[in-house]
Amino acid sequence: MHILSTDIDGTIYESDTDAEIFASGWTELSRSLDDTFLIYNTGRSAESVEELVGSTSLPSPDLLISDVGTTIHSEQITPSDWESHLIPPEWDRERIDDIVVNWIPDIERQPARCQSEAKISYYWHDAQIEVREQLSRKLTEEGLPHQLIYSSNKDFDILPPNGGKGGALRWVCESLGFSLRDAVVAGDSGNDSAMFELPDVQRIIPANAHADLLFAIKDLPSFQASGACATGVIEGLEKLWQDTCVSR
Repeated sequence: MHILSTDIDGTIYESDTDAEIFASGWTELSRSLDDTFLIYNTGRSAESVEELVGSTSLPSPDLLISDVGTTIHSEQITPSDWESHLIPPEWDRERIDDIVVNWIPDIERQPARCQSEAKISYYWHDAQIEVREQLSRKLTEEGLPHQLIYSSNKDFDILPPNGGKGGALRWVCESLGFSLRDAVVAGDSGNDSAMFELPDVQRIIPANAHADLLFAIKDLPSFQASGACATGVIEGLEKLWQDTCVSR
């Protein structure tokens, strides 16, 4: 099995040209390998991904993980199974939100379309790691299980502990009988780091990756692509899968 779990924005898509590059490269790889499986693992909503795929050359995924690893879309997955794994009884998004907005004066809630039962999203510009750690300790002291994700120096998400791009990918692989050893992950920003931190996966970093991702995974073996965005991802796949590709 050859599994790719990839972020979308800044990783395989920034323009129609990137979509075409990824689509062409993925098609060629899928012809050379008879067991590819494409996962989009994105902060976008499912509706946004559907619109993007419908309006560009991006191929439809075999499975979609959306909303920063809190929603899974696949005919092979029962939604209630994922939800029962994702959301613990102690999860209390209202209490968490109250604490956050009262504790951090300059934080701003993202629009309602960006919120869900399992995801609380804010804009928090230039948030220092020390302050984020203090907030995490505060939530823990209040008995509130959580996971904090900060990305692109402004996007701040609070999820249940089992959520996130890495947690969702691990659960998908376990549920479908896939091995993480067969998975390649690709991403460009901090909210992708949880995918990279999974054991046994192979990792692709496009040349345009943000500093927050590079810092988070600095000690992990990764393929550093010379190309940006989709060009870099295809470059990485061709390198990592070259021994199993049949001659063209």
